[in-house]
Amino acid sequence: MPVDMEIDLDEGKIFLAEKWYNVTELKGTIKKKIDGDDFDVANFSKALKMLKNEIESYKVITLKVPNNLLDAYSNIAKEAGIKVESCLRGALVDNLEEKGLTKKSPAPQEPEAEEEEEEEEEEEEEKEEAEAGSFEFEVEEEEEEEGRRRGRRRGRRGRRRGRRGRRGRRRGRRGRRRGRRGRRRGRRRGRRGRRGRGRRRGRRRGRRGRRRGRGRISEKAKETD
Repeated sequence: MPVDMEIDLDEGKIFLAEKWYNVTELKGTIKKKIDGDDFDVANFSKALKMLKNEIESYKVITLKVPNNLLDAYSNIAKEAGIKVESCLRGALVDNLEEKGLTKKSPAPQEPEAEEEEEEEEEEEEEKEEAEAGSFEFEVEEEEEEEGRRRGRRRGRRGRRRGRRGRRGRRRGRRGRRRGRRGRRRGRRRGRRGRRGRGRRRGRRRGRRGRRRGRGRISEKAKETD
């Protein structure tokens, strides 16, 4: 860990740019810089990541120790210029590691080492994306072929519907022609019917006139007699 990024685990802070920051303060500083169009936040982002990883790698427990042991470690911590909590934690970890009950904590990585790991991860991701891309290309080809088949089926359906539509239009034209013919026939028959009724009326009136004429003639004959 660089000297300018020392972490105080007990306080949950990291030393950066001659100042101690906690997680909330780091987030606020990054946001303030970005809002002010100052995008030089790489160190603050690294510090935030390091601090969060460090805090998440530990758990808080309550530990009771004898008074004489606490006094002894308090004196050691005072002479070393550290907190007694850090001193006790270090002693506990060293004791467990000596007995082989736990693995040694990995040494904190430098930002450059983290960048190299990130680059390696990015390269692996690019390879995976390339392999996935070739698979996606094959899938896309299958999807295109399926789309072409669907297009051909829809084309055939459209042509059949078009033929049906043309047949329907032809039938409609025939029906309209037949309707016009029927109307013309009806008008002709109507005129003939009207003429026929007139003729029948004329014949009836002629018969009535003849009967009346014969009656008048017979009356005159009687008068002459």
